[in-house]
Amino acid sequence: MVNELNELALLLDARGNHTEAEHLFRRGLILAEKAFGPAYAHVTWRLGLLATFSRRMARTAEASSLLRRAETIRASLRHCPPPMP
Repeated sequence: MVNELNELALLLDARGNHTEAEHLFRRGLILAEKAFGPAYAHVTWRLGLLATFSRRMARTAEASSLLRRAETIRASLRHCPPPMP
């Protein structure tokens, strides 16, 4: 469901429905955090989508904050041992 939300958000954004798109980007992030936890690779991807959207909406401070959060998560994942098979 999270992937479908993001696909719909991208479509709405492309059609100029930015308010609805933003709502779905944020909802997708919330659902990913609930499903996988706040420090998971899927969350970083959704943070990146929302950051890209925020940058296009001229909200550079928010975009930078989202990207920093994503990078912090990625850095912590690099230091984790691989999952057990």
